[in-house]
Amino acid sequence: MESYFTICEGIALYIMSALELAMGLPKGCFHDRMLAVHGSELRLNRYPEIDIKDLNSGTVSRIWPHTDIGIITLLFQDTVGGLEIEDPDNLGHFEPVIRQGPSEMVVNISATLQRWSNDTLHAGVHQVTIPQEWKGKSEGVVSERYSVAYLAKADRKVSVGTLPEFVPADGTIKYKPISALEFQQERLSTAY
Repeated sequence: MESYFTICEGIALYIMSALELAMGLPKGCFHDRMLAVHGSELRLNRYPEIDIKDLNSGTVSRIWPHTDIGIITLLFQDTVGGLEIEDPDNLGHFEPVIRQGPSEMVVNISATLQRWSNDTLHAGVHQVTIPQEWKGKSEGVVSERYSVAYLAKADRKVSVGTLPEFVPADGTIKYKPISALEFQQERLSTAY
């Protein structure tokens, strides 16, 4: 498990360095804010089997629409399906994320990266609901689902406010400075 965490951490750092390069940002702009005492997490998610009637009722979901707290999330999912991402051009409409193969990794922008970029990059709103093959069915039990998520998070003391590189000429800052730890505590207090 520890070696898997280390591999995911390396991938996340590589992606952040690639983003810096692609966006013409100073080296380390994102990358270095994850180093030191970060709160990154590796999670094994289990979604128990569920009667399709419960999912069709609209009052139950495997996980409701949300954005992740960290910088980016690396997700590896099984073949059951049900992961959907919101279409940013059609808010409230979700598209299925169909797994293409066993080595596929889904990369999701999370809330910290949105804050740092002053909304230049948007956190992906996602949910887990009825798998595609179950859409339109009214009888049966949807199999349990598993996924592994690596949530790359900033150093707990680092600000998750808008970075200077993303402040426009008019000086409009959408996100005030707050530590990554304070931001996580704030978000968790509204979720639980």
